Amino acid sequence: MNEDIGTGDVSVNLTNSDEFHGYYAIEKDHRFEPTSGTNLPNFGDTRDGSRQLLTLSESHIFNSNLTNQVRLGFNRLFITFLPNDGQVTPAGLGIGLPPGVPQYGMPSITIQDIGIEFGDPAGEPQGRGDTTVAFNDTLSWLKGRNSFDFGVDISRFYNNNIGENVGSFTFTTLANFLNDAAAAFSTTEGNSDDKILMPAWGTFVQDSFKWKPNVTWSLGFRYDWNGTPSESTDRFATFDPATDSITPNVSQPFPTNDKLFQPRLGVAWDPWGDGKTSIRAGYAILAQQPTTNIVSGLSGNPPYATPFQATSASNSITLENPPITPTGISPYTVDPNYHDAYAQDWNITIQRELTNTLGLQVAYVGSKSTHLQQILNENQPAVVGGVFAPATAAPFPNFGGIEEVTSNGNSNYNALWATLNKQVTHGFQFLASYTYSKSLDYSSLDFPNDFPQDSYNLRNEYGPSDFDARNRFVLSGFYELPFKGNRAISGWQLAIITQAQSGNPLTAYMSGVSGLFPDATIRPNVSGPIDTESVPAVGTYGVQWIANPLVFSSPCTGSGATLACSPGNEGRNSIIGPSFVDTDFSLIKDTKITERIGSEFRAEAFDIFNHPNFGDPNMNVGSATFGVITSTRFPTGDFGSSRQLQFALKLTF
Repeated sequence: MNEDIGTGDVSVNLTNSDEFHGYYAIEKDHRFEPTSGTNLPNFGDTRDGSRQLLTLSESHIFNSNLTNQVRLGFNRLFITFLPNDGQVTPAGLGIGLPPGVPQYGMPSITIQDIGIEFGDPAGEPQGRGDTTVAFNDTLSWLKGRNSFDFGVDISRFYNNNIGENVGSFTFTTLANFLNDAAAAFSTTEGNSDDKILMPAWGTFVQDSFKWKPNVTWSLGFRYDWNGTPSESTDRFATFDPATDSITPNVSQPFPTNDKLFQPRLGVAWDPWGDGKTSIRAGYAILAQQPTTNIVSGLSGNPPYATPFQATSASNSITLENPPITPTGISPYTVDPNYHDAYAQDWNITIQRELTNTLGLQVAYVGSKSTHLQQILNENQPAVVGGVFAPATAAPFPNFGGIEEVTSNGNSNYNALWATLNKQVTHGFQFLASYTYSKSLDYSSLDFPNDFPQDSYNLRNEYGPSDFDARNRFVLSGFYELPFKGNRAISGWQLAIITQAQSGNPLTAYMSGVSGLFPDATIRPNVSGPIDTESVPAVGTYGVQWIANPLVFSSPCTGSGATLACSPGNEGRNSIIGPSFVDTDFSLIKDTKITERIGSEFRAEAFDIFNHPNFGDPNMNVGSATFGVITSTRFPTGDFGSSRQLQFALKLTF
């Protein structure tokens, strides 16, 4: 990997009333990944990226009560993933691919019995280019007991994507590969390239009003117009349930949300007027701008990109002339009534100075989000008599699963925050914080919970968020050892960071249900309380986390064509995974060698107590290792995975 970074920063006082500031940063990197998507070296891909950031601002002082600041920002990201063997062509290798498929590079080839995979990584070449241009103008005005801010924001976001797939062949044995007898072939005709534009503008006004010497009110209002992401050449295709077909040449898949009114209210109160106690409260409505990943999948639908696949039990597929058979199309679509998400946030905070150097803060924080992104299977068969209807009863039998992005999701968050902060005295300082919180939602958009168990019954999905951690404690601090004297015994310092948090919620799921209907996600039945522990697994490698796996049972009967399932009664995210505890310790020695030269020595121990932080257990109920943990929370060598020692010496001059 090669990486180059450059920055520039300039500040100029143009006049006594005008100041200009500019900042520019550029980063370029080149990465050679010889085994990406393969286990034989020198295939893989090469990844080139560049990032640029530019900010310009000009501040003008009209008088002591009136100032204005204008800011302009530019951000550019460009990255490509190109196969390392892109200089060859399928035809040059004797491989026949249909028209419309990339005619360069080498299809991915897998030989199952010896576990070898080589060729181009699947889904490449690919790349993206993101460009953001933003403008802001803010006028600040002091008028008596009022402090006003008026402003406007304007932005345009451009997102260009490249997505192609040269295809893949699968051979069951090495002998079949040598005899040119493949069992499967897949590719994509066309590409999912697109050029997405997303404009936005907003305006705001805010007043900070000092009602009394010890009471200040903050009143604000903001309006945003967030344009719907659109494709510059109308290269989106959406699914139309009214006609049971895919509609091409779509530019804007849902109407622009133009009613984003966002009031804000806050108050700060010093109840005794002594500057040692502060009570603050606030409420605000905050709108979220849509993201382009909501619509980027629309350019991957037919007729722009059509998947082809062929399988052969007799291994009759050849590299020279693979059969071209369209697979069951599983389109991606967006709800035409999609709404931008918004959140209502509120809080109340009490701060108290306990001593001259010790402060306590306690806060209640709440949030309710509406119109969150939710993934549904629009082609799921209904539940009839407590059982999913067969796949043949799907509403749109001409298609496979239909992934629809909707804004039906909601969430709420409530938390108690407590912070104790000691400022530096006698070389000692610390900051301790504790959070008790609960976050609930319908989906956190994380596998295997992307699709609900029953797309017609979202209420059954309401549960703890995937990232919910009920308890979290963090302590950080340092102590300068009071040794004085020569250079050898002075300048020593100890530092520590400790964090501990509860485990995150998990959901068990059933395997072997793909034949029920496309994109089926079925949870098991649970017959009693779920017990968790941390003991060595019996008969296999790992840690047994779910102590009583027999309380889980399948809600399905039969198999193959006779498979029938009911929605499982297990609640989403009803199991709590392993907790996380980590302590990092540092010993630091600062030495002043001469008046201008100094050194810093650091001896650092990450996870100094080598506390085992386990990863999530296997949540596949059908697996022989269900409920068993076989990995740490993070890969070996990463933060929090195991004890790691680090020594560093720095010279300053």
